[in-house]
Amino acid sequence: DALSTRLNTVGFNAKVVDDITPIIYGKLLLNLNNALNALSGVPLRTMLSQKAFRLCSYHTIKEARNVLRRAKIQEKSLKLPIWMVLLFLRMPQWAFPVFMNTVYKIDPKAKLSMLQDLERKRKTEIQHLCGEIVKIGKEIKVPTPINAKLVELVSKAEDAKAGSPCIAGEKLARLLGLDVGNNGKESTFTRNVVVLCATSMLLL
Repeated sequence: DALSTRLNTVGFNAKVVDDITPIIYGKLLLNLNNALNALSGVPLRTMLSQKAFRLCSYHTIKEARNVLRRAKIQEKSLKLPIWMVLLFLRMPQWAFPVFMNTVYKIDPKAKLSMLQDLERKRKTEIQHLCGEIVKIGKEIKVPTPINAKLVELVSKAEDAKAGSPCIAGEKLARLLGLDVGNNGKESTFTRNVVVLCATSMLLL
């Protein structure tokens, strides 16, 4: 309590929690985007503005979340709830720029740490992110093909020491075994829920 009080007096928004484990795993789910950003070679905002990359992000996080649930590991996000993040990743292309400009603002030049590591030819944290999901999946015998492929691709780029492989969104989706052809064919119900959530967030 004393430490959080000191941090808050100098501008931090520190909170005391009884169990930080769910927050760690909530952060892990969001940080899985590091691998996608590293492979894309472009700033995070540019990556997320492309629906094929959002498709990759959606299925990567969804697979990981399923593993955590099967392993009975709780997750909690301090920002947007994970279920809402997943909904926004399925947002129609026309609506996503509005979301990016209001609810989830990102510096147009911002790159995640894993992409910066590849650019500087440094060892990445892939084993601690997607690799952690793969490890948990093996322990409980739940397949994690998407996260395992991301570990493989990032590790290969890391060993090559040639920077990011700059893989396009649709190509990456195919490498991850995702059906790019169905990209954007959400049900009317899903679209309505996404738009409703987006509108609600904009009004907050």
